[in-house]
Amino acid sequence: MSASGRPTRRQFACGFIIGATALGLIGPETLFSQQQIASHAAPPYNLVRVASHVTSVEGNNLAIINGQGQPEDLLIDDNVSIWRGKDFSGVALAAQLLQPGDEIKVRGRIDPATQKLVATLILVNWTFISGTVTAAPAGVVFPPGSKAFEVTPGHQAPVRKITYSSATEFVESAPEDMAQGSLIDVVGSVLKDGSVQAATVTVYTATGKPTRMDPNAIIIPPTGPRK
Repeated sequence: MSASGRPTRRQFACGFIIGATALGLIGPETLFSQQQIASHAAPPYNLVRVASHVTSVEGNNLAIINGQGQPEDLLIDDNVSIWRGKDFSGVALAAQLLQPGDEIKVRGRIDPATQKLVATLILVNWTFISGTVTAAPAGVVFPPGSKAFEVTPGHQAPVRKITYSSATEFVESAPEDMAQGSLIDVVGSVLKDGSVQAATVTVYTATGKPTRMDPNAIIIPPTGPRK
């Protein structure tokens, strides 16, 4: 039971958070022990965290400034998956999708011959926000354009402006379910002005379940069904 009294919301999100923790996108202290995280790291990958900025892409070489502020070269090939608002794959699109200055998070494996990281998954300007709607959108008509709302994340983080459009996927919820005070999770892309373009949004009830979740559905905790 969390201090906020919303255990079911965390249980619903457990599949996402396990993956995000293994990628190093969410700290292991969030929900799981290192041992639990390791159990989800199946071969052939060594799970490597790289929080960095792109400097250039040339062929199979991705040049970055790593988390220590040092230049580093990563390798990419046709097996790479790249997320930039949605999923793409293959080295041919890398030069279009990865731009100088982009912040990236990388999962990959260490090539034993070169000791370089071979990227298998690259998340571009990716973020995950969990919080409370403080300014709800006015209307939900598409088109024209996008709608915006504000979210106050937990842990005293600053208010974030979230923009969504007809391309945004609402997971077991809908735009019209949002109101001031709604609990919400957002996965999206950080824009240059600091706002977030939402790729997926989940709106929750006060009891911590998605607003349009099947009433007969059962939420199973990450530790398995209760005995």
